[in-house]
This record gives sequence, C-alpha cells and structure tokens, in this order.
Amino acid sequence: MALKDLIVDSGAVIEAAIEEIISDYVKYEVDPHAIVFTPEGNSLGNSAKIIVYVAAVLGWAYVVDDPPSISTKPVDLEDAVGIKGGSLRPILKQLKDDHILARTDGHYSVRTSNLAAAGQIVRGDRRVQASPPKSVRAKRDNRSIAVDDAAKDEVKPKKKTGVPIKASLEGLLYEGFFGELRTLTRVADRLQELAVNAKMTSLSGPVADLVRGKKLERKKVKENGRQVWAYRTPRA
Repeated sequence: MALKDLIVDSGAVIEAAIEEIISDYVKYEVDPHAIVFTPEGNSLGNSAKIIVYVAAVLGWAYVVDDPPSISTKPVDLEDAVGIKGGSLRPILKQLKDDHILARTDGHYSVRTSNLAAAGQIVRGDRRVQASPPKSVRAKRDNRSIAVDDAAKDEVKPKKKTGVPIKASLEGLLYEGFFGELRTLTRVADRLQELAVNAKMTSLSGPVADLVRGKKLERKKVKENGRQVWAYRTPRA
C-alpha cells in the first residue's frame, strides 16, 4: 500500500458526517434559503436540536454553490430552533465547554473535528446536561437547591433496531443492485422493499466502509435539486 492510498478527502468526510447528523431531522429550502425541521427534528431534545441546526448551517456549503451567511448568535438561534434564551444559553455554554460547538464573534458553529461526538449526542449515545443559569441556587456542601427544570436538557436514547445493515448491503452487492449509481435514498428504499428498516443515518457509515474496501465507488449526482453522493460497483 502506498502512502497516498491513506489520503482522505476531508471535504467528503465532513459532508458525510454532516449528512449523518441532519438527514432525518431537517430539510433545505434553497429559494429562499431556509432550514426547516422535520417532525422528527422537532421532537429532538434541546441539545440535539441545536447541534442539528448549526450542523445544517455548516452543510449549506455542500448544498449550494454560493452558501448563505446565516447568523447563529443566541438571539437568532432562539427563533431558529424554538428554544427560549433562558434554556438555550446554558446549553450553548455546555456544548462549547465540551468542545462540540465553537464560538466566534458571538456566532456558534459545530466543530468539524468533533462531528462524530456531535452525532453521538443527536443519536442519544451520549448525554449532555446543561449547567443551570446563575439565578438557580446550586447545592454545594449539603446546601439545598432549587433547580430550574427548563435549564435541564435530557436526550432520550433511541432504541437500537438491530438491523444487520452490513449483511444487507452485501446482499445488495450480490444481487447486482449496485450495477448502476444508487443514492442513499434509493438504497434505503430498496432495503425497505426487502423488509429491512434502515435509516439514512445508519447507512452512510457502512456504505463508506464498502467504498474504502474497494467494493463500491462513488460520484456526485443531482437528486431533488442538490448534489449528493451515489454509489456503484467499481468499473474495470
């Protein structure tokens, strides 16, 4: 193996990580530029919802050629995610302290180096407890406390489906499904036809493994007005 075979397309890795975080929870409206939460997105806990939104803002760079400038200061995030400032700001601080988010000139953004950890919070594999605001009397050394429940944010872990995704994808390879370019949306649809309930967020990782293992290759195609990755068996 040559060293150049170890080179990773950082842009592609970031795009795939963002897609895995947000794909079930938001939709992009290109004209006018807007990020809209799906019903699943609206049901997320506060920390996960904030992460999904700022990750989606970062994702504009992969959706349109001229990405919009979107303010992510707390006052703007209040409206965007529907969380009042008294609950929002302690969560932003905690996510920043945990190095999930970064703050620049008052704007918050997701750290690309920590997208994996951000995804764990959204999936419920990792839990965030926001610090209570200053007005809350904290319990220290046996002192009594009164905790503002609105300042707490608990992310309920999702039930794992146990679906054998890797084996199912190998089955699609065997049947020749990847003889032509297939997007993740089409892969998920085919698995549904086979009674395999696989979400988009659970497909991107195993499919990427098949690309790295030379069992699949990928190229960009247009789907629903945006550029996405599509996959097929390697051409000779």
